[in-house]
Amino acid sequence: DNDSESGDSVRPMNEFDNDNNSINNNRRHNTTLAIEKSSPTTNLQVLGLSSNNIGLVGSKALANTLKCSKSLKRLILRRNDIGNEGALAFGKALKTNNCLEFLDLTATNIHDEGAIALCNGLESNSSLKTLLLGHNHIGDEGVQAFANLLQSTTESTTRKNHQCLQCLDLRRNSWSEDSLHLLARAI
Repeated sequence: DNDSESGDSVRPMNEFDNDNNSINNNRRHNTTLAIEKSSPTTNLQVLGLSSNNIGLVGSKALANTLKCSKSLKRLILRRNDIGNEGALAFGKALKTNNCLEFLDLTATNIHDEGAIALCNGLESNSSLKTLLLGHNHIGDEGVQAFANLLQSTTESTTRKNHQCLQCLDLRRNSWSEDSLHLLARAI
């Protein structure tokens, strides 16, 4: 039975969840190639790759794809060791991507440097509403960067269509109580 003869159309996949598969080196290479070659016009809206050991190479490939994605709304990368360099790549991607609404980087080995890079990307991003960064190593410098970002976006009236973060998860990091006060004042 042919789809065109029956009048049925093939619906494109809009969600892919590949959590907890511990991608080994061969699969990591193949996954990275698939990500890099994926079309920016794909209809994929949700991509879940938690606990897959994607590492820096995979996170850079995802960030490059994210730069030109017109459909991806949710990216879940929790429990992957992307580190500061991966966060830097995502920060650069967020500067040009205005589609992604949800980014989960929980337990991804991000420190202050990575948090600052994400904040730099968010300065020109108008779509990200939820950023999950719990269980990382973000200290006072990283929290200060988020406080500055939140303060500048709440005070700014010149940015048109700018959507501030609605949910920022920084629990179980290594920042002090002083940083809590900075965040509270910023919001």
